[in-house]
Amino acid sequence: MKLCVFTLGFTAEFIVKPLLEAGVDGTYILILYVNPEDKYSRKRVEEALRYVEDLAKKGGFIERLENFSVNLNSDFTSIVYNIAAIITNEIRKKEIKYIYAYLTGGMRVLVIATMIAIKLIAEALNTPTTFHVWSEDGVHRYTFDLSVASTNVKNISKAKMEVLRKIVALNGASYHELTNEKRTDATVRKIVELLRKNNLVVCERRGKRTFCKPTEIGKLLVEVSKLIGA
Repeated sequence: MKLCVFTLGFTAEFIVKPLLEAGVDGTYILILYVNPEDKYSRKRVEEALRYVEDLAKKGGFIERLENFSVNLNSDFTSIVYNIAAIITNEIRKKEIKYIYAYLTGGMRVLVIATMIAIKLIAEALNTPTTFHVWSEDGVHRYTFDLSVASTNVKNISKAKMEVLRKIVALNGASYHELTNEKRTDATVRKIVELLRKNNLVVCERRGKRTFCKPTEIGKLLVEVSKLIGA
């Protein structure tokens, strides 16, 4: 089973559209929202929730839809903990194998706290996760996974960075191209395997050779390392 987590603001569009695109079979839906203090804003949130609930009833998946109001009247770490507790309960109760996090609406603190909570829980439970965000006008959609939020330039050794930079510079390289007087074939293979586990490169067989290409995160890491002089 998969879990789709949404942060809700004033409109249900950013919830309905992804559900219609991906389908709801084998999916549990969790909506996180904040009850605004002013009546007008609270009314808009309630209308958006009702719209999604009506859709779920008509679509026959209302029993797999849950809404949780998040209290923001506390410190940030408490907000993160409360969201993490909700998500952990959902994962364990429903045997969730994959999380799709749609950071699509709601107050900024709700969005950021939800992302951090999911990152903490997903990494601890080894649950694959994909994050989705949209531009404010809903035109552009961006997708990233846990590795973006987890990558740390300081954790990349000098040897790994040198190999990664060469792979990026060549837009892909074989083990043979990465071998030199400093690094033997065996050393290169060990380094590349570490880069692969960090989701910085992907490798494939091409005839008798293994060819390695940088991932988008690998490219980003190299460019950031240049900025800071790492």
